[in-house]
Formats: sequence, C-alpha cells, structure tokens
Amino acid sequence: MLKRIFTSELLRQILSFLFVSGIGWLIDFSGYFALTTWGGFSVFLANCISTVPAILWVFWFSSRHIFAANKTGLKLYQKYLIYFAYQMLLVVGISFFAEFLHVQFMASRLTDYGFLYANIKMLIKIVITPITMTMNFIVVKSLLEKL
Repeated sequence: MLKRIFTSELLRQILSFLFVSGIGWLIDFSGYFALTTWGGFSVFLANCISTVPAILWVFWFSSRHIFAANKTGLKLYQKYLIYFAYQMLLVVGISFFAEFLHVQFMASRLTDYGFLYANIKMLIKIVITPITMTMNFIVVKSLLEKL
C-alpha cells in the first residue's frame, strides 16, 4: 500500500505542487519583505498584497503542468475566478491571524530577544506558509480535476 502511494500520480502532483508553490512563495515572500521592510506596511496589508502575484503563478502553472483539468465541467477562467475568490478569503483570514501573532509577540517579553524582534514579521510569514500551502493543494486539485 505504502509503495503504491509513493509511486502514485498523487505523489507526483504533491511534489510538483510543492515545487511550484515554492516559487510562488518566493514571489510572495519577496513582495512581503519589500512591503514590510522598506514600505512600512502592516503584516496584514503586506500579506494581502504580496500574495496576489503568487496566486496567479501557482494557478496558471498548476492548471497547465500538474493537474489534469476536467474539460467537461467549468471553463478554466471560471475555475480561476473561484480559486481567486477562495484565495482572497483565505488571505484575509490568514493575514488577520498573522497580524494577531505579530501583536501578541510585540506585547510579550519575547521582544527582549534581538533576533526575534528584528525578524518577527518574516518568521510569522514562514509559520503560516504550511497552512496555506496544504489548503491550496486540496483546493486547486479539486477545482481543476473535479469541477
């Protein structure tokens, strides 16, 4: 059973999606870093803005190279609109969570640690990434292959 999982199409999709999402994350993180470090943006607003180009990249590449799109259901642009709406809800929710973590950190004694204080916004972005990446895999796979 385990051997079938590791040689399956699903594993190929997961690994491919991780790679493509990793590139998307670099796009997202670069924008986030610039907005929070040089632009003075809040964690919430920077996260909302920086994710848009990454969302476009991941969906575009995934729909062409990772998942076998169901051709009998919704058109690709309709799936993208659904994905984009889902992403906006996810981004707003996760951005509120990230901002909450930032506020909690700034109110704690952890600010006494120089490294944490200097890098907390970036560390928060890293912490929220596995949550969003897992949810995105499930949603993109479902949208492209089932609808």
